[in-house]
This record gives sequence, structure tokens and C-alpha cells, in this order.
Amino acid sequence: MAEFLGAVATSPAPPIFLEPEHWTEHSDLTDRNNPELVSPRTGRVTAYPDLVAEVAADDPELLGRLSDEVFRDNFDRMAAATGRLRAAIGELAPDVVLVISDDQEEIFFDDNMPMFSVYWGKSWTLLPWRSHRTGANPLYEAFKKGWGDRELEVPVDAEAGEHVIATLAGHDFGIALRRAVETMPGGKRVLLIASGGLSHFVLDEELDRLLITGLRRDDRAVLENLPRLDSPTGEIRNWIAAAGACSGMRFELFDYVPTPRSAAGTGGGWCFARWTPAR
Repeated sequence: MAEFLGAVATSPAPPIFLEPEHWTEHSDLTDRNNPELVSPRTGRVTAYPDLVAEVAADDPELLGRLSDEVFRDNFDRMAAATGRLRAAIGELAPDVVLVISDDQEEIFFDDNMPMFSVYWGKSWTLLPWRSHRTGANPLYEAFKKGWGDRELEVPVDAEAGEHVIATLAGHDFGIALRRAVETMPGGKRVLLIASGGLSHFVLDEELDRLLITGLRRDDRAVLENLPRLDSPTGEIRNWIAAAGACSGMRFELFDYVPTPRSAAGTGGGWCFARWTPAR
């Protein structure tokens, strides 16, 4: 049977690879007309100008965190945490990596969006970042640099994927996922990676820190009752699934970097962590 090595979890947000001198421009291009901005104070979809007014009235301290110095410090912290994750994965040297992530209308759309999807083909093609628009903003070149500039063909363990599909039905997802791993034939060493979150496109530190408390305590009641997940922040569910799979293991927070990038509080809470077997 397989050996379950635990999990790592990471935010996949652009600020992790986008140099901080681009953050304000990125915010100007993407945040001001974003129809999915949710206020952490009301839990409701809120227009950008109204969020600016909320921050000025209720959270003026946030405005002091919009300096070049703070942006650079946050970027350096995220780079360091990403380096620790990379080293941890390299040290474990897993045979199989199972990634818990979400589809952002890359493959599925609202007319056919499954609750769960498990890919089990022979390989998966990673494509470089491309803009098909003539005269695209130079910011896209920065994205391209961080995203990757060459096509990669990543091998997939089709047998493991088929086994996961057959095992998941009828159980709590994270718990069932661990059961699927531990009953996988072949003696493989398997690592989970949870990708997504935390709060975005508007920073919600209260929610992020509540999640982290639940992860540290291995507290199912906290993790199953988090508020304000009906937004892109719902990617936090990928972390919750990993926590279910790793229940009873040791949670280690590498870093949590709350990163507002505008006077509206847009940005996000970027987080890096791992679970390892209890000793």
C-alpha cells in the first residue's frame, strides 16, 4: 500500500511571482472594474469606490501598508516561504503528487461544473502565458516571466487517478482522499498539494486568521463553518480538504502575508504551510 507523506499548501496568486513594482498597476487594471469584490465587513459584493470609503472610515491603518517598502517586504517573505515549500517537497521526494485545486473556467463552465473532477490521463500539458491581444500591456510580459515561458508535458499517474475516483464517493472528501491514498497499490510515496486562497480579491484578514486557527487546532467545527466563502475566497476549501486528509498530523505555518494593494483593500492573504506526520 502507499505511504501518505502529508501535504503542503500554497497561495498561487500573481503577487508571488509578479515583482512589487507592478502591483499598483496590476490593481488599477484588474480591481477597479472587478464585479466580484466582496467586502470583508458586510460579506456583500461591493463596488470599488464603496470599498475605498469603507477602508477610509473603518480601517485607515491599511492605507499605511501601501508603500513600496511594505510591498517589497511582502514579496520577499513570499519568496522565502515558497523556497521553503520547494525544499520540503524536494526533501520528501514523493513518487506521486495529488494537487487539490479549482477550475477557473479553464476546462469547465457554469453549464457543466462538477463538484469534483479527477484527471487521470497519461499526461497534462502546461502551456506558457500568452496574450492574444495586439499591443497588450507590458505588464503581461511580467506575468509571462513568472508563469513560465515554455510548454511542459507533465506525466500523470493514471492508475492513481482511477483509484482516487473509485474511492471518493460517499465520504467526507478530505478523509476519503487520505483513505484513497493509503489504499493505493504499489507502495508509492504520495504527497498532497493544496493550491488556492486565501482571501481575495479583497483582503479579509479576519477570515484568513480564523482559517489558520482551525488548521492549527485541527478543529473541524471551525473549518466547516467559515463565513464569506461565496466568492473567489472559496478557494480556501482546497486547504480545508487537505486539512481533512491530514487530520492528526502536525500543521506548520511557513508564513501568512496579508497583502493589500490598493486603497480599497483589494489584494489578498497569501499563505504557505505544510502538514507532516505527528512524531
